[in-house]
Amino acid sequence: MSTQKKDFTLKVHVLSRMSDPRNKRACHIDVFVKVTDMPTDISTEKNIRPFLTDGEGGAKPSGIYKKMLADLLDNSLDFHNNNRGIRIIAESASVKGESIVLRGASVVDGGHTYMVIKEALKQKTVLEQFVKITIVQGLSNKKTKEMVVRNNTNVQVKEKSISNYTGRFAFLKTNLNTASYGSKISYVENESSKVVPLNVLDIVAMMNLFNIKRFDGETSPAGVYSHKAAALKHYNAQLDTFKKMSPIIKDILFLSDYLNELANVKLKNKTENKKIKPLLGIKKRGTHTFHFTGGEGKIRLNGGVLYPMLASFRCLVEFRKGEYRWKRGIGREKLKKLAEQRFDAMIKTSANLNKPSHDVGRDISHWNALYASMDAVTARMKL
Repeated sequence: MSTQKKDFTLKVHVLSRMSDPRNKRACHIDVFVKVTDMPTDISTEKNIRPFLTDGEGGAKPSGIYKKMLADLLDNSLDFHNNNRGIRIIAESASVKGESIVLRGASVVDGGHTYMVIKEALKQKTVLEQFVKITIVQGLSNKKTKEMVVRNNTNVQVKEKSISNYTGRFAFLKTNLNTASYGSKISYVENESSKVVPLNVLDIVAMMNLFNIKRFDGETSPAGVYSHKAAALKHYNAQLDTFKKMSPIIKDILFLSDYLNELANVKLKNKTENKKIKPLLGIKKRGTHTFHFTGGEGKIRLNGGVLYPMLASFRCLVEFRKGEYRWKRGIGREKLKKLAEQRFDAMIKTSANLNKPSHDVGRDISHWNALYASMDAVTARMKL
């Protein structure tokens, strides 16, 4: 059964219409709408970022959000001049007298402005403000997506959100959504960490550690730890390579948290050691949740310590049958045993640097040493 698309009527105070110079079927319409006349249920599904209002998902509104709301509620200010406005894509836009009727409408830019307006209307305050609306009608789906990405890039939307919008995380979602933690992964900015505590940037960074096409025994992935944004750029540039890592992704994530679980077993009586304490994140109240293993603990290895340890296991990866796989004889149980066997030595090597964990993570020679040791140990196993 087909679903009829809803029409939205905007009462406009000023209207100008321009034909698209490169697309005869498209046009751009600029209008000023009184804030109190704004519909509150226009779709935002085509907007790259989700929006957080006060109290939603346990998140606090950002400073920018609060300032925008304060400006809107201050009738002494001209909100329509001080705000970039809202851009709406519509399948059709028909002018009827002093109104314009939109069909198939969705906010594609200025979503936070729209959310602020909705919040202001809830407060039932006297509002004498206007907002500028740009309506774009007649674009193809391809051109709509292009416009959304380019407009949001101009206002510094994080590449994480753009990558999600353009479908570059689709294979990751397919791979991970069936896991117990699949629904806890954030793929866009502005999501509440209480609702989705796992960040896809961390997952992409850990995948980079195992990209043997780029980081073999001669080249260290040390830069991944301190430059996660660069790791995402490389992921986007070499997406086909990362898709070929599908067979080992879940094991990589499991291994990262299994090392954290080992820290709770092996270091629980060493948390006051002057060399070891700087390597750890220790919770005095509550526990860390290790989503990839389903465990928890008071101790978590800081990223600068965890990443070089985790990356040393890339010596166990090979390219076989068109994909990146563990070498024959290696599976999750073997990985766990290796982690148990090598943990003490890796922590000792890290602690002997006598550096804060952040500096440990930047020490290329340290990364190389851990990799060489793991490679030597596994070579004797004759895999």
